[in-house]
Amino acid sequence: EKSGKRVAIVGSGPAGLTCAHDLALLGHAVTVFDAASQPGGMLRLGVPAYRLPREMLDAEIASILALGVELKLNHTLGKEMKLADLRRAFDAIFIGIGTYRSRKLNIVGEELDGVLRAVDFLLNVNLGGYNLDLGKKVLVIGGGNVAMDVARTALRAVGVEMRLPQDLAARPETVAPVGEMVSQLLDGLSPVLDAARSALRVGTTKEVSALV
Repeated sequence: EKSGKRVAIVGSGPAGLTCAHDLALLGHAVTVFDAASQPGGMLRLGVPAYRLPREMLDAEIASILALGVELKLNHTLGKEMKLADLRRAFDAIFIGIGTYRSRKLNIVGEELDGVLRAVDFLLNVNLGGYNLDLGKKVLVIGGGNVAMDVARTALRAVGVEMRLPQDLAARPETVAPVGEMVSQLLDGLSPVLDAARSALRVGTTKEVSALV
């Protein structure tokens, strides 16, 4: 049943979309605002398409909008709309604007040409922004999810070679560039690793082995 309450959600990323879905099921009238021209937040702008197919993302968003959720794109908080205006027009406000700024290293030379921040790189690739000339060799500082996304996106989009670390590259059997082979391997291992880590987190076991 309809509750008669209106809720504004700022940001159409994972948090905003989840909030919109749950509130719509509770009968509230939900309007989602986003500064971008497409919904999805970092699901679309940060996560590469090879990890999250856009058809799947669009289908998920469409199912949420089918619940009666209204979506307004190109609406930036502080420009096209003010927080005070939202407070007057809605009964509640949920702000899920995400984290679009990369962490700084605070080292000399960080602002020089050719030094790109990971999130900025992924945003430009996913939005089809200005062409990036990465040259023939790329150094990625970091080893987390975003760093791996940057490395693998550079492989696919720009054709940069990805090589093994120096200690392994010195061995004759591992001299060849691993490139796409590494990307395919990591793609295949993702469900396995997710299952193993989830099993550990639920606390039902103390040791998990992954056979691949």
